[in-house]
Amino acid sequence: SGAGKTETTKFVMKFLATAGACGGEPTPVEKQVLQSNPLLEALGNARTLRNDNSSRFGKFIELQFRPVSAQESAGAAFQGKHARLGGARIQTYLLEKIRVTDQQEGERNYHIFYQACAAAKADLSYQFPRLMKSGEPQTLDLSGLGPHSDFALLTKSSVFELNEVDDVLEFEKTVYAMQVIGFTPEDIQATVKVMGGILQLGNVQFQGGDQSKVDGSTDTALSEACRLFGVDKDQLADALTHRTVATRSEKYKTPITARAAQDARDALARTAYGITFLHLVDFTNVSIGYDPKLKLFCGVLDIFGFECFKHNSFEQLCINFTNERLQQFFNTFVFKQEEALYKKEGIPWDPLDFPDNQDSVDLIQEK
Repeated sequence: SGAGKTETTKFVMKFLATAGACGGEPTPVEKQVLQSNPLLEALGNARTLRNDNSSRFGKFIELQFRPVSAQESAGAAFQGKHARLGGARIQTYLLEKIRVTDQQEGERNYHIFYQACAAAKADLSYQFPRLMKSGEPQTLDLSGLGPHSDFALLTKSSVFELNEVDDVLEFEKTVYAMQVIGFTPEDIQATVKVMGGILQLGNVQFQGGDQSKVDGSTDTALSEACRLFGVDKDQLADALTHRTVATRSEKYKTPITARAAQDARDALARTAYGITFLHLVDFTNVSIGYDPKLKLFCGVLDIFGFECFKHNSFEQLCINFTNERLQQFFNTFVFKQEEALYKKEGIPWDPLDFPDNQDSVDLIQEK
């Protein structure tokens, strides 16, 4: 983590998206592809102990290219056969959902939460844009949000600000990115509401022994979460404090402990965030468009940063295992095959010493 994978990916994508323009105006597709980066970073990146902007998900982006017509190339800086970006498809995997409800000291939750809270602190009826000179004017209702210190999910760690980063400006960049990609004002407002609903849900506490119920002191948080999610308050409270058991002939509900209710609350918050993330990625793909007829493409892979936390869940094992598999693929093609070729052709060279965890990968894979 922190080696520069995400930043390098952005430079590569910017180059591939603009190189075909030959100094001309970027097409809508080129603009959308470039603006997908700030959107995915807002919802998929977070501060870790190693990196202020660590990707907490993996992504593979297929950038498709179409031949440039004679009319398009007439004003180009150079003549000849070249291509422009014609479509793209983003595939994501293994979003680190546990981060939504738990971060260790020195880390942060996902950027989008701090961005929205900073904007709400500035004005609950946010008039976009305020700091940027780009973007369609839009009024965003940020009620239900507020200072980060009001939310349990944002106070697990004492770190809430990043050096030389203005979260209000970053919020505007995220909104602008959504506008360029094609999200409607209603889509953007709904996304903000879900973020607020998740934060309010994290404030809900429970009391009782084997038969839990919502703590009265956090009833307001539950009401706000339901308003932002658009669900019935009594139904959500019942779902969080009871377990439904299904038999062949009937279904019945049993009360659960306060600890189990807290786990259910956290699971709901993580699931809501994960579904929202995938929806935004799916919409981005539909908006940009992927043309199956275009055969020329360039694939850009941005993997997770390797992390080892104080408490590592099964989710973290899956993430690191996937990273190791990808790293082994890289090692095979960059180091091992080159080494074999040098030996075959008798080329003298100094062997490279690099970490090889193939034995560990084989151990887990065989299980």
